[in-house]
Order: sequence, then structure tokens, then C-alpha cells
Amino acid sequence: MKKTILIYFLTSLLILAQQEAVTKDGKKVLLYNNGTWQYAAEIVTNKNSNISIPEKRNFNHPIFSEVSNSPFQFVTKYDNLKDNTTVSLNLKLSQMGEDLTIGSFFSYSGKNLITPTNVSLRFVARSDDWKYLRNAELVFFVDGRRIELGEMKRSFSIGIGYVLESLSLTIPLNTFLEIFNGKAIEVKLFTTTFKLTEEQLEAFRDYASRMQ
Repeated sequence: MKKTILIYFLTSLLILAQQEAVTKDGKKVLLYNNGTWQYAAEIVTNKNSNISIPEKRNFNHPIFSEVSNSPFQFVTKYDNLKDNTTVSLNLKLSQMGEDLTIGSFFSYSGKNLITPTNVSLRFVARSDDWKYLRNAELVFFVDGRRIELGEMKRSFSIGIGYVLESLSLTIPLNTFLEIFNGKAIEVKLFTTTFKLTEEQLEAFRDYASRMQ
């Protein structure tokens, strides 16, 4: 009897911890009892709960050099004041007709690598007008399978004759690996669509191999 009451109590706490609601534009959100909320699409379920990190690569490419004109940029930076290390990858999408960069980063305490539980994705778009002001939904098509990641967080800056939009989203490591272990990857960011080249995919796999 006591066990039944305990299970009922814990279940009630879980129910009270979040409630589902629908916005005016039809998007589902989860409301938490601490006053915060989150798009339901941002909570990505992953059937493959233990996807392996790729083996170390021997990727001989300008990604590991400080070549300013290179479309690949890989950086490991230690912050002495915060005692924190950040590893980042940025790829200039040369196949695009617009100024768009895709990147990722993760961080850990100290200098000794700690495999992350979450990884951040980011896009930086530079154009003469707004592109993602009202909508920044991110979808990946991995080997023909659709993976919806939801709405990205937005920030921006305005220069003379251009708008710089920065979009970011944090996802579980397993979801990141599920995407970039794919053989063919297409990306849809609002109305912008593009396919990652084999070289770009290999850069992401090399980056992922450095997470352990």
C-alpha cells in the first residue's frame, strides 16, 4: 500500500512539473512549474540512446590551420580566468549563394577533455535584409529521415548596409551524433535549404571524434 502511494505521489509530481500548451500559431510548448517554458519540438527523443563517437580521423585540411580565407575553422580555446575549454567548428557554406556559416561548439571545465552531454549548433547569416526574424525552425534530413530540432534562438546586429543574424540551439550529444553519422545530410533552416558536401561532413565527423 505504501509503495502504491509513493508511486502515485511521484507520478503526480511529474505531471505537475510540466504542462503542455499550444501557441496561437499551433506550436506545442511545455510549461514548467518554475515559470519557464520550452518548445516541445526542442526536446528531441532519440531511439539510439548510445550512439558511438566516430573514431579519430586524419583529416589533413586547412581546418587545423589559422588560414583566414579557409572555409573551415577549428579552434580549441582555454579560458584561464574561467578555467574552461571551448572546442568549436565553423564552416563557410561555399555551396550557398548567400553568406551563411554553420558551426558547432561544446565546452568543459579545465583542460582535460570531458565528453559533453550536449552540443550547440549555430548559424550566422549576413545579408542586406532580415531572413530569420520571424522564423528560424531547423530541420535535418539524414539519409532521407526527418529530424526536427525546433526553433533556434536568435540574436542580431546591424551594420552599414547589412544585417548579421546569429542563430543557436543546444541538442543532446546522441542527437548530434545521430545526425552527423549520416551519409547524406540536407539542412532546412526556415526557407533556406542546402546539402552538406562530403568534405563538410568529414569535418563534422572529425570534430565529433574529438569529443572523447
